[in-house]
Amino acid sequence: MTLLGRDDAVARLARVVLQDRMVTLTGPGGVGKTTLARAVLDRLRDGGHEAWFVDGVAVHSSAGLLRAIAAALELVAGPADEATALDDYFGRREAWLVLDNLENLVADGVAAVIEPRLAAAPGLHIIATSRVPLAIAGEVQVPVPGLELPSGDDPGAVAASPSGALFLARAHAMGADLKLDAPAAAEASAILRRLDGMPLAIELAAGRTRVFGLAELRRRLDDPRTLASQTVADGRHRSLATVLAWSIALLQDDERRVLDAASRCPGPFDVAVLEALAPGADVVSALDGLVRAGLVTPDADEDGRRWFRVLDTIRAACLRSLDPGREAELDRRLATHVDALVAAIGRDLWGPRQAEATRLAGRLRPLITGVLEWAEGNDPAAGLRIITALDRYWGQSPWDATPLRWLDALLAAATPDDPSRPYAEVVRVEQILVRDGPAAALDLARGAIEIARAAGVRHVMRRAITTAAQVCLGNGDREAAGRCLLEASEYVDDPEVREGLRIAGWAHEAIARGLDEDARASLLASAAAHERSGDAWNAAVTLLCCAQVEWRLGEAEASAATAVHADELLQSAGFPDDQRPVVIAALGNAGRVDVARAVLRDAWPVVERAHPVARVELLEAAVPLVHAQGRMADALRIVAAADRARAGLGWAVDELNGWLVAEHRSVIERALDPVAIGLALRDGASMDVHEAYAIAVAEPDGTPVTTTSRTVERLTTREVEVLALVGSGQSDTEIAEALFISPKTASVHVSNVKGKLGAGSRLEVALRAREMGLVDGAVRRGDRARG
Repeated sequence: MTLLGRDDAVARLARVVLQDRMVTLTGPGGVGKTTLARAVLDRLRDGGHEAWFVDGVAVHSSAGLLRAIAAALELVAGPADEATALDDYFGRREAWLVLDNLENLVADGVAAVIEPRLAAAPGLHIIATSRVPLAIAGEVQVPVPGLELPSGDDPGAVAASPSGALFLARAHAMGADLKLDAPAAAEASAILRRLDGMPLAIELAAGRTRVFGLAELRRRLDDPRTLASQTVADGRHRSLATVLAWSIALLQDDERRVLDAASRCPGPFDVAVLEALAPGADVVSALDGLVRAGLVTPDADEDGRRWFRVLDTIRAACLRSLDPGREAELDRRLATHVDALVAAIGRDLWGPRQAEATRLAGRLRPLITGVLEWAEGNDPAAGLRIITALDRYWGQSPWDATPLRWLDALLAAATPDDPSRPYAEVVRVEQILVRDGPAAALDLARGAIEIARAAGVRHVMRRAITTAAQVCLGNGDREAAGRCLLEASEYVDDPEVREGLRIAGWAHEAIARGLDEDARASLLASAAAHERSGDAWNAAVTLLCCAQVEWRLGEAEASAATAVHADELLQSAGFPDDQRPVVIAALGNAGRVDVARAVLRDAWPVVERAHPVARVELLEAAVPLVHAQGRMADALRIVAAADRARAGLGWAVDELNGWLVAEHRSVIERALDPVAIGLALRDGASMDVHEAYAIAVAEPDGTPVTTTSRTVERLTTREVEVLALVGSGQSDTEIAEALFISPKTASVHVSNVKGKLGAGSRLEVALRAREMGLVDGAVRRGDRARG
């Protein structure tokens, strides 16, 4: 029997059934229990063992099971003698018996049929399939998972995965003309993930490829009619909804209540969520039963919590059967629970448990998004509370469309006097600032201040005005930013924080007027006030501004010391690394190259996920570092790359950062001839930020880092090897020989690489490989493989 993607499972199960005498394959309907059991049966027979298959679909009682077994063995016995005849038969031999679909007999005493047979016949082994465990003495339960999903969205990954292979094989067998190019592969991968790798669902979906294209099929999967009853490969006329309904109908009352609750949870959930949604139920015992039945699957263990999820196919079946009143009750309970939970997470995001709170927010994100969808039409005020409580979390991923989309929708649905509105307007300005730039946020910031002022809430007023200060800095108006900080200080109750903001406002005004000595004194006083109040963030940011002023005053060592102290405050408090460009610039300006390069390498992975301005500022900060190494042309390349990346972002160059870059650029250009300057600026203007970063962290002798551009990061390890071999001029056959793969597989890898690089020809792929410095290593690997 050919069983796609189950070869390892068949081999493992065959070893288990040789050792254990009562093995039950469990899992929801359609997951492939019967097919797996038949494959093991065939392997046993091929090994010379006696083995029989008994279909329990039409069996509805324990007496009927005895008759079905006797019939399969062709034993002739009366109803009263069937048990004795079976014991006599199996008592004389070693044999295996597959009993399929026994879930209907659990309540009818299936254990009373099987346990005596096992006791009377020491050589008898039973393999059962059931949607739930059978509670038989000595039973070994083997959950059957779905087929493995594609590791990526490219054609090679889809075709190589067991779920993808089944989908393609069934589609082609049913006459569908599927061409698995890159777009089609992405749609197929999405379909397979939506179906959780369940073989029955995959077969039914494959049958619909005769009617729908893949994109249309993916969109229609939520419609139960899409996978309605049809004939599948084994010839049985089944529907996914019917099979799953059978699995759900077998549940006890508490199990059904808990499964209903779990079905309202998109994404992962923990026991606490279920306890909030199913009060009065024995949640722990019910959840254990659902896991053993394969209806709920463990998802992850993190921060001392165990997480679970419901397979999408099962979740959809539960949702279709929910009474509207019950559904509304569950949604309301879920929103109340998430509202309270997110409020606690929001508080932790600003404290010492920030890292744990960030992970928890990420884990709950699908659940939070689901509640926000419900809140828009049912309780906009709750939605605004939830999304604004996570303002710090959204701020760590500013290019995420989620917060801005929901803020717009919820603000439109909320009443004008909703108490959450003023703060939500401020958070909206912050998101627009990082997504669309300070120019787009300027008028909105003024409007948010007026809304906050009308509401009369002091802490919201302070947040609105300090946000406006950030907008002013982004637009290059430091004097206006200083005025905002002075005004914001009027809405602060803590005297130390108030003093810190007031002095920082004077400092920014002094910087704008060129009064650097006055600015430094004010900044140091402001940072001290913030430190006394325990406000590490504002203390550190103020010190970083002071470090910039000190380097403009020519005090490089003092600037580096101040920046390092600020960095220590940020790191000890667990704040993100998007403020570290100043640290790198100060260290580089002081000639502390090794330390500056280490900070740059450490900061890049975090800053790379921030908004593009942070990446540009990191590159600008690297200019003093590269200059200090004497790599004049490379420093100019980084300047040009940063200028190119900044163009169009709408963020003004900070006057302090801009002064530092201009100073170094002036010295560099005096040290190079005009031709070298022109070549360096031209090269830099064609680089992206990732290539410029690779130059910045290169060793002093010019040796580049291993990853020369983000292009390589998009490729799998095998694709990088293939890219290198193409660069060395090798054919698909030669690549296959070097990597011990088939020429067809090599051709698929080359096609995937070409698509990811956006290359139009094999020659272009080869040129890109040479640009990345991959060719020499490829030749050596290929020669060694052939030798």
